[in-house]
Amino acid sequence: MFRSLLVPLDGSCFGEHALPWALAIHRRTGASLHPVHVHVPAPYSDMHSVTPYHYEGITLGEYNAKTKLEEREYLDDVSARIAHVTGVTVSPTMIPGPLVDALDRHARDVAADLIIMSTHGRTGLSRAWLGSVADGLVRHTETPVLLVRPGASAADLTAEPTAAHILVPLDGSKPGEQILASAGALGTVLGSRFTLLQVVCTHTVAGGRDYLIPSAHLEARRAHAGEYLAGIAGRLRERGLEVETWVLEARSPARAILQAAEGPVDLIAMATHGHGGITRVLLGSVTDKVLRGVAKPMLLQRPAIG
Repeated sequence: MFRSLLVPLDGSCFGEHALPWALAIHRRTGASLHPVHVHVPAPYSDMHSVTPYHYEGITLGEYNAKTKLEEREYLDDVSARIAHVTGVTVSPTMIPGPLVDALDRHARDVAADLIIMSTHGRTGLSRAWLGSVADGLVRHTETPVLLVRPGASAADLTAEPTAAHILVPLDGSKPGEQILASAGALGTVLGSRFTLLQVVCTHTVAGGRDYLIPSAHLEARRAHAGEYLAGIAGRLRERGLEVETWVLEARSPARAILQAAEGPVDLIAMATHGHGGITRVLLGSVTDKVLRGVAKPMLLQRPAIG
């Protein structure tokens, strides 16, 4: 069960779309909420000798101070809006950058067992740091990260997001299975049912060429995948979870997962890496493709290796 939730905010309405999810989990679990903003001062250079406030006669140092004050006022406003709409009291924190390292460190400081953030933040000429930071954070932190796709309008703090059906692609590796603990915890909170999916590749690459796997070998792989998923499903059912399994044959695992997600799936849960060592990092590359190709929320976790 979740006890501490970290919610990175970048000052945009897009970034705030993580808040309804965080509030919904808070209401169901009593987990503490930790909204956080990373302040990154503009570094000195000749390019920064002219600031957006140059014509007001403000120097770079004064500009950074003014920006920090505006960011603090934004966090106070977020806190006030949450309290007014939901009655929940939070105390947002501002921490110094760099962004990914700062968020990972703060997640450990507050003992966060889930980070909830939007995949995109500011738009236009201002850098969308919640897009790039989300990408960097899931590759860096071992804390599970729930990535939420922002809508075009302002976030509804009274909304009750849910995920009735969670798709969990697995590659057969122990590191890949590490997503099951956090996925099971989230599904328990949200009342979700699960589908465990394994994609059996129909082709293999050798000598730079793509070869179709012989049908007998393919059938053996499919049978092994079915047994593997059945074993995991059995253990999850013993915990009271509703679980079904699905084995797909496809040339591209990522494409097969994306096609599966087009059905009645509300959320996808994946590890960011699968096979280790010399073997290709299957779930690393596949997760990246799924993350960039799906419009639904994703729960991601970088597994501990060792």
